[in-house]
Amino acid sequence: SQGLLSVTSPLSGTVEKILVRSGQAVHKETPLLEIASHLDSPKFGMVNALIEHSLKEEITVLRRNLRSEGRLVQMQRSALSTKLADLQNEVTELGDQIKIQKKDIASTQKVLQEFLSVKNLGLVSDPEIQQQRLAVYSAKSQLADLETRRSEIAQQISDTQKELSGLPLHAQNQEGDIQNQLASIRRDLAMTAGGHALILRAPSAGKVSALTVTAGQSVTAGSPVLSITPKGDPLVAQLLVSSQAVAYLHRGIVDPGFETTV
Repeated sequence: SQGLLSVTSPLSGTVEKILVRSGQAVHKETPLLEIASHLDSPKFGMVNALIEHSLKEEITVLRRNLRSEGRLVQMQRSALSTKLADLQNEVTELGDQIKIQKKDIASTQKVLQEFLSVKNLGLVSDPEIQQQRLAVYSAKSQLADLETRRSEIAQQISDTQKELSGLPLHAQNQEGDIQNQLASIRRDLAMTAGGHALILRAPSAGKVSALTVTAGQSVTAGSPVLSITPKGDPLVAQLLVSSQAVAYLHRGIVDPGFETTV
């Protein structure tokens, strides 16, 4: 025949559904039939099994990571809370030390003022006054160190509080990333599990002229399943007859849409 389109199965499997009938007019991409691949075939079964196994392993790993991330967040929260408590205790102790140091400064300054007030009376010597000045300077220097240290601890407290308050958001983002990966893998797994069936579609508009399979029938890759006569393209056949039968041949209609021509 000329102009006849033979539609073949692209894979080995079983005809699940026949969606057209012989003689039916179809458009391009019209669903013709559904073929389910043989899951144990070398081409599909082993590959799909390996893919499913790999995807399931990825899901197991991601779930394990999700649990580990949860434990890690708890450990980080505990460590930061402990650090924050220690820093707050330290800043409290520094505050107490600063109060004591300020009293010490006031006391040494008072002694220095008393020394200066009786200097002209000759009750204290210049070295004694100088030593007292050094004591005042040393006390003020220690106070400055304590206040610097307290400022540093206060900054550490602020940073730790920010880190602690941002921990839930960080954990949520991490969990969200893992959940997104899990969802993506589940979609891939569903596509793999559902990827064993194929809808065979019409390659061109025309009329189904020959349906050679039935539902439940096994087919091999490349085997013809039906034929389509393209729209506007007549089916032409060459028939060999004996010379004695030529006188009996004539033009006629054998089926609507099909014309015989001698």
